[in-house]
Amino acid sequence: MPVFIGAGHGDMRKGFDLFIAAAQSISAALPGARFVWLGALDSWARSLADRALEEGLDLTLPGFVTDSLAWYRAADVYLLTSRQDPGPATAIHAAAVGTPFIGYAADIGLFGLTDGIGHFVLPDDEAGFTAAAMATAAAISPTSRRILRKLVRQESGFETYVSALLAKLNVHQASD
Repeated sequence: MPVFIGAGHGDMRKGFDLFIAAAQSISAALPGARFVWLGALDSWARSLADRALEEGLDLTLPGFVTDSLAWYRAADVYLLTSRQDPGPATAIHAAAVGTPFIGYAADIGLFGLTDGIGHFVLPDDEAGFTAAAMATAAAISPTSRRILRKLVRQESGFETYVSALLAKLNVHQASD
């Protein structure tokens, strides 16, 4: 059964509620699917997690971990549920070990810079998010993981990053 993972300080901005909603939808369609959230939870997120656990969701909450790459490697899909995030580096870290992401096309710094690494769906399209996550999990293979790792190595070098950043800045400066 597939493993879906998310990470960050569990709060409203990181979309912990969206993570739980996706987990519940996926679990209903794929009994046996497992879910992991790496990071601390604020009291609001903790109450959501406790309720989901009481309802039987297979949810693991290890808190902050120093070996996040091992957790990402063990997962099939990274669920990027942030509503706002200037990075997030966690999705790239997951992709660097061969785990693709599904995210909401919200106020995310990676939006438009992740071709081949992950897939964005429209904000508020919970059904589309869930469908994309399940389709990605069904398509994951050792070969697709190797291809993803190679792509991240090629695309995430410092020179590539700076070039993409400068290109974005030039576009924004030109429109000002």
